[in-house]
Amino acid sequence: MLTPPGTVQLSETVLRDARTLRRWHRWETARAWCIEQHDVKREWPSIEQIKYGAQVSAGTASRALVEAKRFIEKADGH
Repeated sequence: MLTPPGTVQLSETVLRDARTLRRWHRWETARAWCIEQHDVKREWPSIEQIKYGAQVSAGTASRALVEAKRFIEKADGH
């Protein structure tokens, strides 16, 4: 039996949304890890430290570090 055309599109949308949510969660977790490390050590972790500490890829680690720095700068009023 064939599925209605809308079903395939809906399934593709759901899969795309689930992937986006997983990527966002990994990035947010890595960003939080960066901020936590900065609060404790008063220095920013390296990409390698983020990769292993937050268990993310180098690209996610890099984006997380940039966003963590922006977050801290805004919080400090710079």
